[in-house]
Amino acid sequence: MTKAIQKAMENAIESSENVNFNIPTGFINTFDLATNEGKMKVVNATNNSVPLKDYMDTELHIVDCVTMPGIRKGRNGMPDTECKNVHLIDENGVSYFSQSDGVARAVQMFAAMWPDFGKHSTTEGYLAIKCIAQELPNGNTLKTLVFVD
Repeated sequence: MTKAIQKAMENAIESSENVNFNIPTGFINTFDLATNEGKMKVVNATNNSVPLKDYMDTELHIVDCVTMPGIRKGRNGMPDTECKNVHLIDENGVSYFSQSDGVARAVQMFAAMWPDFGKHSTTEGYLAIKCIAQELPNGNTLKTLVFVD
């Protein structure tokens, strides 16, 4: 191994050890469950959501998130599969629902970087994101969340 490559690897290891980057592996809930108001917001968000797929490429100002175990209905004779139900809540209290694995992965990254989903850690008080989809060769689509430019 050349000295330049070894030095680059050492720097990368040192840099990664100095970063506070913890991707949550469990379920996410950004509401305050110590209050009745927070508990009611969770119930309303999970019981009264609109499909995120109806808001593709639409800028959303997300301030809260709840994820929980879910079951995705199998298509074309395929069996049902386990997934994460994701509820993204905007600044007006509208809850957007998705069972997309790509959306769930994006939410984990957001939670690692902004555990409060921007409420206190951004100047805007929210995360300005949109849901996009890419078609895969097998005809399925991969949805994910990206920041609005």
